[in-house]
Amino acid sequence: MQYNHTCRNYEQIIIHPALLAIRYLALASCIVITGCAKYSYQTDPIDPIQSQQQHISLTPEDAEFRKYVLTHFPNREFPVKSWELSLLTLAAFYFNPAIQIAQSELDIIDAELIIAGQKPNPTIDLPVEYKTEPGGSPWLFGLIGDFIFERPEKRKAKVDIVRAKRQAKEIALLQLGWSLYHNMHRDMINYYAQVEVGKYLTQQKKLLIEILDVLVQRLEFGQTSEFELSRVRLELQRVELALSNQGFQINDSQHKLFSNTGLLTTNINNNDVSFDQLTQHLNVLNNMNIDKGDSAL
Repeated sequence: MQYNHTCRNYEQIIIHPALLAIRYLALASCIVITGCAKYSYQTDPIDPIQSQQQHISLTPEDAEFRKYVLTHFPNREFPVKSWELSLLTLAAFYFNPAIQIAQSELDIIDAELIIAGQKPNPTIDLPVEYKTEPGGSPWLFGLIGDFIFERPEKRKAKVDIVRAKRQAKEIALLQLGWSLYHNMHRDMINYYAQVEVGKYLTQQKKLLIEILDVLVQRLEFGQTSEFELSRVRLELQRVELALSNQGFQINDSQHKLFSNTGLLTTNINNNDVSFDQLTQHLNVLNNMNIDKGDSAL
């Protein structure tokens, strides 16, 4: 009787607390494993149809674009009546896909910066093996913990590397913005030149028509020859052909100008372009060249 009583005391004092501790340990291990689990993320494939629809829906009447423009030009009126160089540049900074991709890459680096500054999480694994050797239980259980103690200097070095990467990406973004402005300025000059050539050809056509009318009247009075009349007619046909080709050149240069913005010309209600800022730049440049020439003399 005393022996049985001693066994019961032994079970209550040692075995039951040990089993309870094992249960709590198993429960804590499951919780830690769940918290430290590694999730795998997979990016969704790009839907070309959806991307095309998003690109087609881009319009300068977008409310966010208006806010963006008003932060730079508070007195700007909408809807847009004419596009000048500054407004086209802002549209390129806002809508151009290359700018959006570069900004997305900056956001990714910002996330990497947060991760680089965090302490590494401990990991706990519960391996299970099955053995075919006879004797004992065929199942083998274990508990593996991985606790990484990272020095603050190493973590700071990781943060510095990501920050340097971000600075390089910021410089690349600034270079991209400057390249867009350069292309916009160049295409604006080209479009301006094509429009001026078209105006010149239109004036030339108008003068040739007036000359032709005068020659027809003079031919009736015998004051000119048929050869002179034919020569003017041929010149008029040449100018009309050049004017027709120039219309294609003007349209092409306009599409090239607006392509820098990332907008479709069909989504731009008003394609009128103002050359006031461009002519001001050209006048300043001409004045600088004149001043240099005077100083050289």
